Amino acid sequence: MSTHLEEIEKEKDELAVTEFPASLPREFSIEGGLEDLLSANVGLLCDKLKAMGGQKLTASYSGSWDSSDFIRFDHDCDIDLPQESMFIYDADMASEGDAPLVKIPVDKACEKVIDQILSKHHEDYTYGAGGNGEIVFDAHNIACTVLGFDCHEVDADVIDSGSSSDVVVGEDEENRQAAWPSPEQNDSSGELKLRILFDELKYLGAKSVTVDYSGGGDSGDVGDTVCNEIDLSDNSLQFNSVNSLVNSGNSVSIMNALREVTFDMMSRHHSGFENNEGGGGSVVFDIENGTVTWSGYYNPEPEYKEKARDEVTIEGKTPSLSSAAKPV
Repeated sequence: MSTHLEEIEKEKDELAVTEFPASLPREFSIEGGLEDLLSANVGLLCDKLKAMGGQKLTASYSGSWDSSDFIRFDHDCDIDLPQESMFIYDADMASEGDAPLVKIPVDKACEKVIDQILSKHHEDYTYGAGGNGEIVFDAHNIACTVLGFDCHEVDADVIDSGSSSDVVVGEDEENRQAAWPSPEQNDSSGELKLRILFDELKYLGAKSVTVDYSGGGDSGDVGDTVCNEIDLSDNSLQFNSVNSLVNSGNSVSIMNALREVTFDMMSRHHSGFENNEGGGGSVVFDIENGTVTWSGYYNPEPEYKEKARDEVTIEGKTPSLSSAAKPV
C-alpha cells in the first residue's frame, strides 16, 4: 500500500511529462488563502462535468471520532469518472505558496476538491460525534453548494434498574469468630457472609458503610467506600476468600470483604451492569438496623441529533493567467 508521500512523489513525476493547456497557469498562489483556489477548482470541475455530458455531481460525506467515512458520488455524466482525467490545482503539493496544476482521474480530482472544500467550510466534521453533509456541483451555474450537519449527543436520564433491601441477622461473637465461607460451602444467597461481615463491622464501631460501583464496556468494579465512624483500611477479617485458594486464617482487609459482598449483591440484583454503556449503583450496609440496601441504574444508549450548518455557495471561476498570479 502506497503512502501519501509516495503518491505525491508519483504525481510530481507525472507532472514532468504532462502536456498542459496554454490557457491555464501552471501554478496558483494560495498565499491569500483557499477561497480563490476553491473557486478555480470548482470552475475546472464544472467545466469537466459539462464536457462529460453531465450537469450535477453530488458528493455525500460523513465522519466521527477522528475518522471519515467513504465519500459517495452520484452524477449524471455519460462517462464513468475514473475513465477520464482532468486538470486541477493541488494544494497538497503546494511549494512556496503555489499550488501546481496536475492532471489526474476525475474521481481523484473530485476527492481532492472536496477535501479542500471541507478543510475550509466543515473542518470539524470528524470531531467527536461528527457530522455529515452533501456537496453539490452544478455545471450549468458553474458553482457548488455545501450543506452540512453537525451531530451532538442528547442528554438522557439514566434508567433505574430497581432496588432491594434485606435484613441481616447476626449472632455477635459466634458469627464474628466464624470462618468466611469457602467455595465448598453452600452460601449462594450470601447470607452467611453478610452476617459475618456485619458482626465484624459492628464490633469495630461502624454504623453504616456505603459502597459505590460502576461499569461499562464489559468491565466494572467498586468505587468509593465510605464509613464515617472508622478507617476501614486499618482493619482486617480472617477468612477464606471465596475467589481464592488460601489457608484459613490469612488476613484479608475489610475493604476486600466489602468488595466481595458487593459483587455478590450485583450478581444477584444487577447482572450486566458492566455491559455496553454500563451502569452503576450503591450498596448501603446499615449496621445499626441490620439491613443491606442495593439500588442501581443503567446508562442509556447514546442518542444524537443533527443541527444544520449555514449553507455555503462557492462560485466557480475558470482560472486565467492573471487570476493565478501571486498578490503583490
